[in-house]
Amino acid sequence: MNETPSQKTEETIKLPWRRLLRFATGLKLRFFVAGVTGIIAAAAGLIFPLVIGQGIASVIDSGSYDELNILALGLLGLFVIQAVAQFFQTYYLSYIGETIVYRLRKKLFAKLLANDAPFYATHKSGELSSRLSNDTTTLQSIFSELIPNAALSVLTLIATVVIMIGLNPQLTLFVFATLPFIIVVAIVVGRKIQKLGLKGQDQLADTTSMATEVFKNMSIVKAFTAESYEEKRYNTKLAALFQTLLHSSKFNALGMALITFLGFSTIAAIVWFAGRQAIEGALTVGLITTFLIYGIQIAADLGQLSMIFGRFKQASGASKRIFDLLDYKNTFKESGSKDISVTPEITLSGVSFGYSDIAVLHDISFTVPAGKIIALVGPSGAGKSTIFELLQRFYEPTSGTITFGNTNILDIDPKTLRSSIGVVSQQAPLFSGTIRDNIAYGNFSATDDQIIAAAKAAEAHDFIKNLEKGYDTVLSEGGNGLSGGQRQRVSIARAIIKNAPILLLDEATSALDNASERRVQKAITKLMQGRTTLIIAHRLSTIEHADKIIVVSNGHIVEEGTHAELLKQGKLYSDLYTQQD
Repeated sequence: MNETPSQKTEETIKLPWRRLLRFATGLKLRFFVAGVTGIIAAAAGLIFPLVIGQGIASVIDSGSYDELNILALGLLGLFVIQAVAQFFQTYYLSYIGETIVYRLRKKLFAKLLANDAPFYATHKSGELSSRLSNDTTTLQSIFSELIPNAALSVLTLIATVVIMIGLNPQLTLFVFATLPFIIVVAIVVGRKIQKLGLKGQDQLADTTSMATEVFKNMSIVKAFTAESYEEKRYNTKLAALFQTLLHSSKFNALGMALITFLGFSTIAAIVWFAGRQAIEGALTVGLITTFLIYGIQIAADLGQLSMIFGRFKQASGASKRIFDLLDYKNTFKESGSKDISVTPEITLSGVSFGYSDIAVLHDISFTVPAGKIIALVGPSGAGKSTIFELLQRFYEPTSGTITFGNTNILDIDPKTLRSSIGVVSQQAPLFSGTIRDNIAYGNFSATDDQIIAAAKAAEAHDFIKNLEKGYDTVLSEGGNGLSGGQRQRVSIARAIIKNAPILLLDEATSALDNASERRVQKAITKLMQGRTTLIIAHRLSTIEHADKIIVVSNGHIVEEGTHAELLKQGKLYSDLYTQQD
């Protein structure tokens, strides 16, 4: 059964609060200090109308300048106390909010890192970034603003009512004549703002995701002169977000205007009723002044509560989205505690796999003897990269087994498995940071000498040392600033320094010119010695000396043998090789 929007809204309000409080552990003292100072500040605000009302009446009656001076100094002292209390309240509430967001972001980022490949196949990176930054920031307001302000406003309202009833019950009734209308406006407008807020947050995440995608693929955008198209696409999403935010602002402004009108209508009622009684001698000017100030405070508190009501619901929606990410369960459990042998034999037996309902591999069986080189060849979409993903246990086979040595891949600790595999992909992804950091990504404890040695082996040292800052050259996201061949060589150096017993090479020399390819191919040949190696080959000339070549087409193994044997068979491999010759 699908959720209706209203059902979803109710769920977003109820689910996360107890869990949010877990991120506030160890902050009791700061909560206490913030609460006490908040009460002091609120008490000062409650005392102020009484002091000024009675003080003015007394000064007018006595006509004493000394009494007026004492009143002014007393008010000044009261305001100083209120200001100091507000400082500590605001600081500690901000500290609490920032601490909770800090802890939440740490936990969320750690969870996202632990999620499996299927998760990232269905979630946009820009959307996740928005959840990690925008939604957590929205949550900060729950503890730093919304809950404390709501609690203080409610307490202040209750205390104000008690004081006003004690002073004059009849006049108090006039003050609260409009209260039911204010509550109705706050609830109706608050619910509307929540729905629009949830919609706006989703649209913001979508807009952020789209922009991130464009920035990552800017070379393609430029190559296809698609700047205008992408600008139009982004502006369309941005316009929808803009309209949603305007719509939300309109309802927020309408709610505030109505509540302000109703609140000050109460003030008008006080003036009318109290003025009549003052003319008749039943009320003093001091009491009227006190009630007017209390009336203004009540109007302000009710206005703040209405705003808090809408923001509270909006923050609730953000918290649900965050906890949905934290509650994500991987499609398979990354269990296993066994290690693998130093240079293991890899065996796939009857392996089949599909993404959702789309079958990709069918009954794949082959063995990579320890220390040998096996090449995977075939048309695009044949399933070669999927085999690499299965070998790294990003996914699990739907049937069949994969073993390293005599150990099933499901029994191997995933981190142990992946730390035993060196990977060079066709895209050669690099991170923002220095070239040194990118090479050391393969071995975080590597020394400078080891980093330089790996770069030399990958034919990268010469171009790196010619850069102005050498190994300390800072790269932007994706390694922009380097040529494709340079990025590939840094990526190869990263795999070399890892010194893993298993190598997965996805056309590691694809982005190199002929001269660099020959140099890097020589380095890779040395690197592969004594290691169990699988190569995805697009340039078939690079795998002529592989111990075995496996030809994959439409998820099936259609041929296997040495380069010479496959050429003699005159089938798919021979055709592919002839096309490249």
